Amino acid sequence: MGSGASDSFLPVRRVLMTGDAAGEPWEMTVELTRALAGAGCEVHLALLGDPPSAGDRDRLAALPRVVLHQGGFDLDPMADPGRECGGAGEWLLDLEASVRPGLVHLNHASYGALPWRNPAVVAVHGCLLARWLAVHDEAAPPCWDAHRRATAAGLRRARAVAAASRSLLRSLEMFCGWHAPGRVIPYGRDPAGYEPARKEPFVYCAGDLADAALNAAALGEVAREIAWPVYIRGAAAPSRGQAEPPDGTVLLGELPWEEHRRWLARAAVFARPARYDPFGIAVLDAALSGCALVLGDIPSLAEVWGDAALYVPAGERPALRQALRRLIQEPALRRRLGTAARERGLSYSARRMLAGYLELYRSVAAPAGPMTALTSAPWSGRRGRPTRAPGGSGSCAAGRAECGRLPPERRSTSSYRSRPRPFDGRPG
Repeated sequence: MGSGASDSFLPVRRVLMTGDAAGEPWEMTVELTRALAGAGCEVHLALLGDPPSAGDRDRLAALPRVVLHQGGFDLDPMADPGRECGGAGEWLLDLEASVRPGLVHLNHASYGALPWRNPAVVAVHGCLLARWLAVHDEAAPPCWDAHRRATAAGLRRARAVAAASRSLLRSLEMFCGWHAPGRVIPYGRDPAGYEPARKEPFVYCAGDLADAALNAAALGEVAREIAWPVYIRGAAAPSRGQAEPPDGTVLLGELPWEEHRRWLARAAVFARPARYDPFGIAVLDAALSGCALVLGDIPSLAEVWGDAALYVPAGERPALRQALRRLIQEPALRRRLGTAARERGLSYSARRMLAGYLELYRSVAAPAGPMTALTSAPWSGRRGRPTRAPGGSGSCAAGRAECGRLPPERRSTSSYRSRPRPFDGRPG
């Protein structure tokens, strides 16, 4: 992708970036890596979890100025932060010493607490504590406290923090006691990879049936009650022991991303009745593909997608059925919403995302004084490295106030809505 930026204006020429080749945020890591490389930046991508697929490796290998480093560490969020991040932290610090980047871009918040030699920024892609509340309707149990403290410590130590929506930044304040200014940098795609095809009469969804946050299972519950078939990209729910998918649905499995895009190009309707989704990465792909959108009625999706979608309360099957039936029966409305979604999606471009991150890099890469010392406790998971002593000892301090039970907003009606509740300003 041509960025339009000359490398003479780059705030840094070499970036060390962490990544995890799983889930939708991985697509944004690849998209930003491609944009940075196209702008002339050398990107060293440190992959912490399982290795990427062959297709992803081919995509990245085709990019200039991109170097992959495979770590293969356990990224279980419930693991003890000191034990879990100790080995990965040592490896990342060694990479920093050998790569000598001008900046470290962390897609994992807890690693912000490492004693980096160079400015480190954190890009947050979700809040597991907010997700727990949305799914279970109660605060996360005490076993999540270590994760909360590790996340809070990483956010406090980072030079800057970015998220794709204001709703996500508010979640960090609410659940991690983090109150410093953050920057909203919406996700973005290169629109050249998306071109709507002739739309066909089916509903498409992306999400594992076992993922209660994305709530794809709700489509299976209403599929037999609508006239069109429902195709779901994602894994089945093994705990259900179903040999066959629900009537009216076709499970496509874990499609490669390029095949996923081809399905989106043909789909007339894309549905994601999510309980929790910080931005809607698959929704962005669907919007660029000209699909009419049916989304969960949650603040983050309303913030991002505005009046370019129909919204349904996540737990109310009649509302979902009603919204899908209306789009099936009203082709003019379906076309209008598909056009509105594409126009909205085009505003979330990879060029805009790149510009946002280059500005963020510029704000921290400029000459500055020493990084502020930790006021709580430094990183405790790394072993002796006298040239990079963290400046203290002890375990991660507890976050600020523990978050009490924060019930989500309730609605008295089961009907869908075509316009979102008010939100603070425009995205980005």
